[in-house]
Amino acid sequence: MSQSQSQTTFAYGVNNHDGCECPALAAGMDPCGTGDNHIPGLLEAAERYDSFVQANESGFKGTVGEEVAKDAWMEMLRQAKQNDKVEQTAAEEVAAYHDWI
Repeated sequence: MSQSQSQTTFAYGVNNHDGCECPALAAGMDPCGTGDNHIPGLLEAAERYDSFVQANESGFKGTVGEEVAKDAWMEMLRQAKQNDKVEQTAAEEVAAYHDWI
């Protein structure tokens, strides 16, 4: 990565933290959306992502680099594929937006 490029960071524990958004919000999808903005399974996917990051980072909320966020999101997606098709679909949309799959 050249010095002119900045590392993408993502929030965890909350949708926004220190000017960074969680992967879902950064993809234009609000995990807490209601009505027409509700995406089934997305809140559950985001909460599972938060849990994976929180298990490896200090603090309930914060920011992490893209590789940490990607690793946590992909681990969450692997579990969703085994357990919840709706959550899997929502998680795949976010991952595809970020070119993680």
